[in-house]
Amino acid sequence: MASPLGLSVTDVVEIWRIPAGSVYRLASQHGWRRYRESGRTLYHPIDVSTTLSERSVGRGERCESA
Repeated sequence: MASPLGLSVTDVVEIWRIPAGSVYRLASQHGWRRYRESGRTLYHPIDVSTTLSERSVGRGERCESA
């Protein structure tokens, strides 16, 4: 489950249905803000959603806000 302050790789994989390797690559390429909590890396939700929303729109996929 997502932390109130960030998203784990597992969260991103489950929400956006992309491979874990893509999460790491996109985080690096787009400079996602991250921090560690209890040994887990968490990514800033705005960085994640901005990048992945742009990718969805770029591929012609429908982007719905939660």
